[in-house]
Amino acid sequence: MSHITVHIDVATAERLRVISEVFERPIEEICCLSIAESAHAYFERQPNQDPARDMGQLHACLLAPAGVLS
Repeated sequence: MSHITVHIDVATAERLRVISEVFERPIEEICCLSIAESAHAYFERQPNQDPARDMGQLHACLLAPAGVLS
């Protein structure tokens, strides 16, 4: 897996903190999912140019709050 350092503003940090609590997931996981979804959305309109088109995609259940799917 690749690593990335992202600098965010105070407002974004606070939003991520709340989202992390709501979904009972680490902030890093929320960030990874956000980045992955953004990259996927970019290539939705040009799927033939997507270098990961055959690698699958994220599913909404990855962000379900703990206990919702069990």
